[in-house]
Amino acid sequence: MPAAQCAPGARGSTLHGHHNALKPRIPYTRAILATARKLLRTIVAMLREQRPYLDPGIDYDKLLLDRNAARSLRKLDEHG
Repeated sequence: MPAAQCAPGARGSTLHGHHNALKPRIPYTRAILATARKLLRTIVAMLREQRPYLDPGIDYDKLLLDRNAARSLRKLDEHG
């Protein structure tokens, strides 16, 4: 359940949205439990289909660019 407790902090993810949708209607602990169930169903589907998890709410290309931007600029400066 610790992974489900981290979902409210994972801004932009599907689990974050799921948790926030439940939060006004049910108590916090039940919302965490429902998020844990959703996470478990997602993990089971990943294992069954043998595919990596790709969250539709996260722009992976932007994350990759942000992570590598500083190094790429430094390399450009080294090479003129």
